Amino acid sequence: MNEKTKRTFQAWLALSPTDRESFATVVRDYTNGLSYKQRELQESTRMAKMETGPLSNPCPYCGR
Repeated sequence: MNEKTKRTFQAWLALSPTDRESFATVVRDYTNGLSYKQRELQESTRMAKMETGPLSNPCPYCGR
């Protein structure tokens, strides 16, 4: 398993069971090509990056 996959899996393990199910649903919808979900996810990710900016302490899971 590559390092990026390991970090992603560690982050997933840190989620609550409810959050894991919610995340799995989003990934499943995205993988199945539900374009409205893809656009929604891309927009929310872009907005989150704009709102958070650079952090002084990187994320322990992804290193960003």
